[in-house]
Amino acid sequence: MTDLLKEYEKRLGQRDINVKYLGNPKKSIHVENIKFKPSGEIKPFFGLTCIIKIDPKSKLYEALSLYQDAIKKELAQAGLGNIFSFLNPESFHMTLCDLVAGPGQVLSKDAEKYIAEIQGAFSGADKKEPITSQVQGIGFLSTITALVRFEAEELRKTLALERLIKDATRVDIRNFTGHISLAYCVSDPGEAVDKIKEILRSKMEPTFGDLTFNKFDLACFTDMNTYIPMLSVNFEEIHVIEHQEFAE
Repeated sequence: MTDLLKEYEKRLGQRDINVKYLGNPKKSIHVENIKFKPSGEIKPFFGLTCIIKIDPKSKLYEALSLYQDAIKKELAQAGLGNIFSFLNPESFHMTLCDLVAGPGQVLSKDAEKYIAEIQGAFSGADKKEPITSQVQGIGFLSTITALVRFEAEELRKTLALERLIKDATRVDIRNFTGHISLAYCVSDPGEAVDKIKEILRSKMEPTFGDLTFNKFDLACFTDMNTYIPMLSVNFEEIHVIEHQEFAE
């Protein structure tokens, strides 16, 4: 295992429900009160992010949707359903690189700047091979997530893609840790953490499927369910499409 892969798996392990947390397990769970109300109602939350959308026609999308439905029902039956707000499956994606995120609206000048920088970086770039990953395991911190795992070479290609975006935009918020969000924790689970993890494990598949991608979207989001593509970049063919002008 390469050093990059070891570091990546360590980051995944901080989320993974099957990796023992060495500190206080209750302190590892964060209630999300910026993006959601305690009732589970979604709040406005704005940003720009580079994402890989999960194809609604794919087996992966179907597997994640079925798992989300199953845990939602099981948590509700256990009296734990009000702890979470479940995302619309249409929002399923893996974040490659965040650029802006916060409660305030994104300014047009910032959006136009990032669009131009990413266009410029990829318009003159060399063609790159598609990237393959496997969606295996479940994480639980402030979100319930499906975890995305890579072989060493596929991870290297993904991190090179992330680095190209970061260098072009001069934004480096955090290190890439592949995951697909299914639900947010909106109230304190208290003593129920172990029970929640038991339910999450009980419905978990050995693998949810492969995620192979050759493009990403620069998307504007207005809440955790709403992602509007501004730019699509096919890095295999070096084809860049601007979808629409950004509007505040």
